[in-house]
Amino acid sequence: MNDATVGAQVPDDANLDAIARVAQAGDYRKPSDKQMVRITPQHDGSIRVEVTGHEALVFRPRQASLLNRSMAEFHGWKARLMERAAVDASTTTGKTDPAAKYATLAKTIAHYESGTEAWELGAGAAKDKEPTLGLLMRAMVALGKLADAGDVDAFNRKLDENAAKLGVDRDHVVKQLKANALIKAKIDELRAQDRAKTLANADEILDGWA
Repeated sequence: MNDATVGAQVPDDANLDAIARVAQAGDYRKPSDKQMVRITPQHDGSIRVEVTGHEALVFRPRQASLLNRSMAEFHGWKARLMERAAVDASTTTGKTDPAAKYATLAKTIAHYESGTEAWELGAGAAKDKEPTLGLLMRAMVALGKLADAGDVDAFNRKLDENAAKLGVDRDHVVKQLKANALIKAKIDELRAQDRAKTLANADEILDGWA
């Protein structure tokens, strides 16, 4: 396994709130603990940890070992897949249907493997009108401006370096890159490839349906 399988993409402005909402929905701490501890994602990929009455802590996942990052990603994806597998029992038999779970999980896997940055299934169409940083990074690789689509750390460094050189913040750099005609064309091409892959996955699932 390499860093491409464990690196987290840098969140867009609009995605930070969504990430926080997803984390809150899966937060099983006691109410008293939730009031004392607040954990939120940051633009640079770090995680801010606030404890009542104490100075905020900052956790930088990219500084964790590859093994621990892999474990964290597995833990997160396992939780998400199990959440999606929690299909309601059949209204006819009152029992959980394995076929329904299988279909839901197959659809979930196809959704995420398509490359979309939409967390909820079916929520990607409107959101994908705005190019995401994941697509931007892939476009930069395709255009020879970045060596590896999985090297998020290198992409972060490039964004920070260019922002510092221009005397602007990294959000401005991202917006300018997204507005570039060559990059926009490449992003459209990548989106078309992703859509074709999603359709192919759906056809494969249907062909293999018992």
